[in-house]
Amino acid sequence: HGILFNYYGGILFNYYLQIKGRGMHWMHHIIEEDLQNVPELMRYFYKSDIEHYYDNIDQSLMKGVLREYICDETLLPMLDNFTELLPHGLSKGLRSSQCYANIFLSHVDHVMCENALTYMLGEEKRYLYFRYCDDVVIWGEDKRTLWKMRDLYVSELAKIGLNVKSNEAVRPISEGLDYLGFIQYEDYSLLRKRIKQNAARKLHRIKSRKRRQEIIGSFKGMACHADCKHLYYKLTGRRMKKFSEMGVTYTPEDGKKRFPGMTVRLSSIVNVPIVVLDYEKDMKTENGDDRYLVSVREGETFKKFFTASKEMKQILDKISDMDDGFPFETIIKSERFGDNKIKYIFT
Repeated sequence: HGILFNYYGGILFNYYLQIKGRGMHWMHHIIEEDLQNVPELMRYFYKSDIEHYYDNIDQSLMKGVLREYICDETLLPMLDNFTELLPHGLSKGLRSSQCYANIFLSHVDHVMCENALTYMLGEEKRYLYFRYCDDVVIWGEDKRTLWKMRDLYVSELAKIGLNVKSNEAVRPISEGLDYLGFIQYEDYSLLRKRIKQNAARKLHRIKSRKRRQEIIGSFKGMACHADCKHLYYKLTGRRMKKFSEMGVTYTPEDGKKRFPGMTVRLSSIVNVPIVVLDYEKDMKTENGDDRYLVSVREGETFKKFFTASKEMKQILDKISDMDDGFPFETIIKSERFGDNKIKYIFT
């Protein structure tokens, strides 16, 4: 499963569908990000899923929803055949049913987003309403508001002949949200107990080295998205490293360093405080060879410039021989000499 973006009033909100790279792990991290940004809006949650969802989808209503998106008279009969494969509901074995089951609730998403809590993250409007096929989580500041949202959600489902399961609940986040294979708390998350148990039993039972590698890889694919380093070590005997701890970097084929930021004219950063981070020598440009490319930071902005100044190049080489030469703070000044020429120097 993954995510499909849908337009609502010119603003994007999301529900989850079959798109590679934006699945349950991605959604899990979106929830973590929201909890970090607006914990005061996410003290409680309402969670439920729909009773026998695929079996209870009304086929005539499903055809109507399809016609809101598609008007091709040749294609529609083929899509209707997928809808009518069973006497009632949708077939769970068809890939098309996964898409149908998501867009069938599109109208419900629109209604819920009109009433859900929101906040702005930069220019993006975030809705504190999440749906993974028929599993829904709605966030709120208090229980009373969430039960009202629950009543609205149930009434919208009733209009299309659906009911929620009896295990629906409103709980504080301190009790943990069991969703997408993880138990999410305010500032950390753990794996669902069943996933841990299944991995432990399989690793204890299976002796095939190849099969064990597959199970360990599958388990790591879940554990690396939660705070489960110690659990992973206990079950596998291996340490889970962060990429930042491995010291692996990309080395370009030409052996030259790559610096972030835009390339600017040296004159644009004169008389302002900068931090010189690093440099690369023997660079070829359209203005000539044997240039130095210098990486700097002005405030929080990364920039870089080319220089052919012998003075600057010699100073950079000398600083690179020092143990703690880079980075260093400086202000570049300009001086006129000779026939009104300009040279730039570190000060």
